Amino acid sequence: MFSGLKYSWQKISTGAEERFTVENMAYTQMFIDYLNAKDPFKLKFFDECGLKLPFHGKQLYGHASVGERCIELLHYHSSHNITVNLLAGLHGVEYMNTVPGASDTMEFLRFFGEEGSAANIETARPALEVGDIVVMDNCATHHFASGEALQEWFNERNNELVYTTTYSPNFNPAEFGI
Repeated sequence: MFSGLKYSWQKISTGAEERFTVENMAYTQMFIDYLNAKDPFKLKFFDECGLKLPFHGKQLYGHASVGERCIELLHYHSSHNITVNLLAGLHGVEYMNTVPGASDTMEFLRFFGEEGSAANIETARPALEVGDIVVMDNCATHHFASGEALQEWFNERNNELVYTTTYSPNFNPAEFGI
């Protein structure tokens, strides 16, 4: 270490080496420039996340002999997985749903089918309007047959589908819980 400089002890963050290739850095800059040229109110970000709800309904108090701790023995309780799908823009959450269990191709396409007839609760405008640009990450269920079907549906509705750059989750605001 160089003397005279102040250093702090920090956790080392890791990233995929491919993220920093010349090609990916150039594509990332093109991605940023492209979205920067668009009307920010037309940008909608889609993402999903899986979660497990903690066991609820557990008693907080119980009976025990005076001077003894109150202990409840429980078997391990595993709750079901839930997938939260989210479409968000500058107006906040435009549309969201939950899916019991893990999401798959059909649930992914079903989300956009439902979203197509949904309205934003606050603005009463359609969640996805003509000319909107949907930005989503590179999850496998967003590509291949489902991505092609979604792209065809978006083309009919005059919407655009844009994928974030490789290894760049920080380009999707839904990751930050907007």
